[in-house]
Amino acid sequence: MGARHLDAMASALFRVAESRGRAAAVSADLRGLSAVIGGSPLLREFAASPVLGRRQRDEALRAMFAGRVDALTLTFVLRLDAYGMLGRAAEAAEAFDRRRRRASGERRVEVRSARALDERARDAVRARLRHSDPRIEAVFVEDPSLLAGLAFREDDRVIDFSAAARLRKLRAAWTIA
Repeated sequence: MGARHLDAMASALFRVAESRGRAAAVSADLRGLSAVIGGSPLLREFAASPVLGRRQRDEALRAMFAGRVDALTLTFVLRLDAYGMLGRAAEAAEAFDRRRRRASGERRVEVRSARALDERARDAVRARLRHSDPRIEAVFVEDPSLLAGLAFREDDRVIDFSAAARLRKLRAAWTIA
């Protein structure tokens, strides 16, 4: 199952959670679940292992999460596992949050820089982004492969002002010439 299937599952979950007034709880559950799975070698191994049968896996997941997460989240986790996608819980959480932000009009822009920006630089970037739309939330990520400069990503749209991007363009121009 690919990214489209995962997005479709997350969108369906969002519609149900939103209609029941539980989107915020499910969102928090999914983020927590992805952090738990990502931070636990045993859970990552469980997610990837085909050793247990479907019934045993369902029982194990229910024992781990029933009463700790919203019932909608648990059902979603069981579906992810049934499709062999439990290890992609972080992607599912991000797809759900993308859908939630889109529905509420919120916007999330990932700001990548070659090195960590100090608070003054972050504030300047936030101010510039919010000048164009006050609903924008900036998330800062360090990415040394950029070499210098910044790259912005919102969903599938990328605007890259990095040195690495300029070097790629220069290399492409030389290759064509």
